[in-house]
Amino acid sequence: MSLTELSIKHKTDKWGGHFYTPHYERHFTVYKDKPITLVEIGIGGYTDAYRGGNSLRVWSEWFTHPDTVIIGIDIYEKLMQFDDPRVKVYQGSQIDQEFLEEIHKLYGDFDIVLDDGSHRPEHVIETFGILFPKVKDGGMYVIEDTQTSYWDGLDFNGNTAYNKENPTYAYFKNLPDWINYAEIPIAKKPNYLEMHTVGAHFYHNLILIDKDLNIEKSNGMPSRLDNAVTAERMKTPMVSIGDHVNMDRMGLVAHVGYIGDVINNTSLSIKTDGKRPYFIQGFAFTCVDSAVKDALEYRARSHTGQWSEWVTCNNFVGARGSGKRLTGFSVRLSGQLKAKYKLMVIGAFENAEGFIIVGDGKDCIAKTLSNSLYGIQIIFQPI
Repeated sequence: MSLTELSIKHKTDKWGGHFYTPHYERHFTVYKDKPITLVEIGIGGYTDAYRGGNSLRVWSEWFTHPDTVIIGIDIYEKLMQFDDPRVKVYQGSQIDQEFLEEIHKLYGDFDIVLDDGSHRPEHVIETFGILFPKVKDGGMYVIEDTQTSYWDGLDFNGNTAYNKENPTYAYFKNLPDWINYAEIPIAKKPNYLEMHTVGAHFYHNLILIDKDLNIEKSNGMPSRLDNAVTAERMKTPMVSIGDHVNMDRMGLVAHVGYIGDVINNTSLSIKTDGKRPYFIQGFAFTCVDSAVKDALEYRARSHTGQWSEWVTCNNFVGARGSGKRLTGFSVRLSGQLKAKYKLMVIGAFENAEGFIIVGDGKDCIAKTLSNSLYGIQIIFQPI
């Protein structure tokens, strides 16, 4: 029998109330005769201990392998009986991490997780955060009844209003970015969701997410996996001297062509290998101390020779993207910083011998506009 026929037989709302079964048949057929572990959150029947379990009976007939395990979870106690010993029922909350961890310890990673629970967007997102890492690579995570994302509240009496925040979909609209992280020009190593999301399917009131190892590289961008290592190497200081002061809670962020933002909160230095296209396109010094922030100013010279305005810490100068690059910069101190420190400003430029080293307020530039900037460092020396 088809999943639609089984849904009609067992009186589930997966067909009729909703129209999920054709989508499930398309995506679940690959698992049909394999030994899998399926978890469905929400058994049905609300508080009645003997109502519900309809969809568990559908899965019991559809998935044929004798070693398959079908797990039903509901916040209410359920005492109905199943003819199939492969069906297991547990009482617990879908956002109780300790409870879900115990289920995971009993059965290991899951092949399919299907969230048909409270449908509250905050629960949907929290449950996903707990259980998606427990789905096997090659498995699938499913969220039903996503229409609640559009509701302002959960009033079934016709008193619902449109929820402009649209919380469930606002969160899962990130799926294309997770899948395509290799195309996003930043240097950060991909996170768990990016590394394990390879596909997404949006249907009416239904989201299905394909989980697998996502290591497909871009045909145009360098690998972020490689770039994360490269970005770490960029943080090694260009010049090391003994007589200097480490400025607490100050950092440097530089946008590097084809790499993205590289952040160094350890030393005020970022340097690439100097090869095209890894030039610095823009930068900002960062600081959380307001007194220090206002006492350090800097500006940048573009590839056209035009200088930016002087800015204080936490303001970005230059560009991000568009193939633009910097050809110089200046840094100066004022107030209490100028009274305490002398400043060494260091730049690394394409086709220039050695580093360009200047002092407070001086322009750190190479001979021509063809010398692109690929390294920045400033050093505070006590007076």
